[in-house]
Amino acid sequence: MSNLRFMRTFAAVARYGSFASAAEHLAMTQSAVSMQMRALEEEFDHPLFDRVGRSVSLNAMGRVLLPHAEQLLTQYQTMRMLAAGIESTAGPVTIGAVESAVSALARAVTQIKQAQPHLEILIQTARSIELTAKLDAGEIDCAVLVEPTGRRPAGVRWTPLYREPLVLLASSALKSASAAKLLETERFLRFDRTQRTGALIDRAVRRQHV
Repeated sequence: MSNLRFMRTFAAVARYGSFASAAEHLAMTQSAVSMQMRALEEEFDHPLFDRVGRSVSLNAMGRVLLPHAEQLLTQYQTMRMLAAGIESTAGPVTIGAVESAVSALARAVTQIKQAQPHLEILIQTARSIELTAKLDAGEIDCAVLVEPTGRRPAGVRWTPLYREPLVLLASSALKSASAAKLLETERFLRFDRTQRTGALIDRAVRRQHV
């Protein structure tokens, strides 16, 4: 559990940009945050931050490790949500999930099933917009999905699990071109515009005036 706390602190420092701000949001002392980050850097045998005065930012190694830390925290949070929502050790619980979340969710469900063998957990996969409708209709008990932009079902508690950056991937031969130039001149693959992630990408592309 100590390593999990270190990961949570690491993610908070990355988000808030300083040990002091992370300590404030985590209800910790700044010295405790600093100690945890030193221990984490020693464990990975590599610095994770660039320090400038009182501000810190992730270095290259920190940027590589952050998504993995957030994934661990997401899996743990999913387990907590599942455990908190189960009032007994028996009976069916139906969980909806987008395809990209199924792997982490399945691992969490496996661990819960080992602890509660009489609990029946069903997983349904669908697009975020469809899962939102199922929540609204009471067809599923909870869901892991991309945050909707439209109306949210009443009486549903929404808990952010993690954030993912949108990035443009291209051949290293094109590294001198800007993202906007690549979108203007090259063919590219993208998400379905009718899906939430596709809509976000469409909005980002329009901001580039492409």
